[in-house]
Amino acid sequence: MNRLKILYVNYMLQPGHINFDQIQVSALLSEGHDVQLVMHRDIARKLQFASDRYALILPRWFASDTKSPLQNRFFFLLTLLYIKLKIDFRQYDQVIVSNTDEITLGLIPLCRHMGLICHANAGNFWSKVKSHFLHRLARHNFFIVFNSRMQKPFLEHGITDVFILSHGCPPPFRPTPGIKLPTDCSGYDMVIFHPSMNPDPRFINELITDRPLLQLLEEKNILLITHHATALPPSRHIFNITQYLPKEQYQQLFVRADIILTAYPESFSYQVSGVSYECVANGKKMLIRQNPSLAYCKDFFNYDPFFSNVQDLCQKILFLYAHAEAKCTQTGPDLVPDYSEILQHETGKRGPACRQETHPHVPDRQTGSSHTTK
Repeated sequence: MNRLKILYVNYMLQPGHINFDQIQVSALLSEGHDVQLVMHRDIARKLQFASDRYALILPRWFASDTKSPLQNRFFFLLTLLYIKLKIDFRQYDQVIVSNTDEITLGLIPLCRHMGLICHANAGNFWSKVKSHFLHRLARHNFFIVFNSRMQKPFLEHGITDVFILSHGCPPPFRPTPGIKLPTDCSGYDMVIFHPSMNPDPRFINELITDRPLLQLLEEKNILLITHHATALPPSRHIFNITQYLPKEQYQQLFVRADIILTAYPESFSYQVSGVSYECVANGKKMLIRQNPSLAYCKDFFNYDPFFSNVQDLCQKILFLYAHAEAKCTQTGPDLVPDYSEILQHETGKRGPACRQETHPHVPDRQTGSSHTTK
């Protein structure tokens, strides 16, 4: 396909999405496109792109990192207005927004015919307000999700212009020599690490008080490291990290671990886990608490990584302890995002991103068509 001029926009300040943006922009560049970026200053400094790659760097005073959704959205609206004032969207063949807040982007769309990447939006149709704005955005734009489960709610609500794209993997971690770990992992036969700061608290409470699990950890000389805001009782075989880990320590601990454990709460729905892609990138075994949103992980391993309760988890740990051949079989290159079908389908029929505002495209809702690209 022809070389396109693409504007890639992330109007939110979310440090947790730095790897994602690096992966997606790199994929677009590898396909031969001219990609320009709009990013917050603090994010731009951490991405590995030349300064002339940026069409606009957002000043620090647009950043909002609060727990108030109302305050965050106020800053999002200001940011979107600023971008509209500074960017001539007519210069671009396609605009891709890397993180979508349906309310603010629905109120102040940057232009028409945007590709809107959805990380958790598929679970927002329960809200009449958010559902309204998702349908409003669907009139003139298309959505990008990461698997068929995330696509399904859009289709069920009559939104058919939805593509599936690989989330992609970060590069393998390269720990910095000399970085001190939060706890001494030496002397153990196995280390299990739960890296998420947002597990199901009830499950964590079950985990640390389960006698058969504690006995298993002692008998097999296993260290379980949890990452949770609540302090846990001291134990030689369970160590809890209560604070945010610096990147270097996190990566060092991730690489040191033999098994990565995830136990997301039930509210984790219609999303993907960045941790799962870090496991693929680093060839790590994984144990996953049952959650429909994580079913895609079954394709990453040559064993069943799912467990339903602590007793089941104990059996899975014993299995991995005894079977060295159990492993992650996917690799990072297997999951590189491919935008070719999306861009050919959408840009080919619509032309430059903002030159057809008087002729909005409405998806054909009668055919129920949807799109998948790997």
